[in-house]
Amino acid sequence: MRDYVKEIAELLDAGERVILYSVGGDTLNILRALKQRFDRLPTALCDHDARKQNQTFQGLYGMCVSSAQFIISEYPDAFWFISTLDYKFQIIGELTDVMKISPDKIINYEPVVKKRSCAYLEKSLVCDEHRQFSFCWYQPAELPAVAFSGSYKDSFERLFQLRDKTIDAYNQECGNCSFLCTDYYPVERKLRWINYGVGGVCNFDCMYCHSNARTAKSIDYKTPKLPEILAYLKEHDMLAEDYGINIAPGEPTVHPEKEQLFGAMDCYSNVVNTNLAVFNEQLFRLTAENFTKLVVSIDSGTPETFEKVKGRDYLGRVCENLKRYSAAGFGVIVLKYVFIPGVNDNEKDVDGFSQICLETGCLIGNISYDYNAPLPIPERTVAMMKRLRDNFQRLHLLCTSNIVYSASDYVKELKKSVE
Repeated sequence: MRDYVKEIAELLDAGERVILYSVGGDTLNILRALKQRFDRLPTALCDHDARKQNQTFQGLYGMCVSSAQFIISEYPDAFWFISTLDYKFQIIGELTDVMKISPDKIINYEPVVKKRSCAYLEKSLVCDEHRQFSFCWYQPAELPAVAFSGSYKDSFERLFQLRDKTIDAYNQECGNCSFLCTDYYPVERKLRWINYGVGGVCNFDCMYCHSNARTAKSIDYKTPKLPEILAYLKEHDMLAEDYGINIAPGEPTVHPEKEQLFGAMDCYSNVVNTNLAVFNEQLFRLTAENFTKLVVSIDSGTPETFEKVKGRDYLGRVCENLKRYSAAGFGVIVLKYVFIPGVNDNEKDVDGFSQICLETGCLIGNISYDYNAPLPIPERTVAMMKRLRDNFQRLHLLCTSNIVYSASDYVKELKKSVE
């Protein structure tokens, strides 16, 4: 895997200007590593989102976020590094086609093509708790998931045949899904995100959870294994240089095979979904030494609501572990609030959650919504979402929302409510 941080530092040492495009969790990782390893910072930060522009956020070392147009006018000969995997190819297309930036000025450039397709079809692998491989969590019946046959070779060959056929000869399998759109996509078809959500077990009882892990007493040992998936994909050159892994196998810290799971996560961007009731030293080292984010849903700002939503009276314990993990470096935790109408959509919990972010050193907040709750989102819930968004802005915390790997109608409503 390329050492992008070292490459950026070497360019800066040589007197070149380097811009980081996109301000999010991966950007905080890059900034932290640049500062810790080389005592350097990039020339400037850039983001397409106008709400981030002309502002700074905690974890940015006081650097202000600018628009791409402003950066180009100020530093026309700068090098660019795209610090997001989710929107990397759209940004490459924008820089090269619209703003006429030469590809050799983009450090992590890959050839792109503008066409009608789907980002998940083009780059993603989902492994779910039903022993299936697919491209997204909401794959339609017309595009059936591939059941794991026990053979990685057989299963992946069938999956990639399905992918290529769907991309090259699309026949309305995905209906009106908004993720199917004209945009920039990578020319080379390799996997860039692996979502591993295989069963597992859990020590919580969250009221909105429908995973088998909620009631499972032991794991299903016949499911595909993450280390073996990665070994096969690497052997057959199916992984991109800077791929990412997102795991949610029940609660990872109590998974019987947690050492193997955490040990396999050696890629450019790791994401571990955890309730953080248990402190795990191996996971702490992963956050301190690798580009790893922890996504932690506490969905409340008071002990009473936490126990109601999560089924455990553990808020104090989780907050202590938030502080312990935050010591690994700023930006390693994304603290998530899943709004549930009539349960946690109130000022006391929203404001308490904001304070917890501040006190525990969590610099990124995520606004989400119960997948099983009604759409459109109720007005009271929308008002509390906007209140939480405004709290984040006042505290100079990065605000994200759950708009990737979710159903398109859900994403549409959530974006409308938060924005």
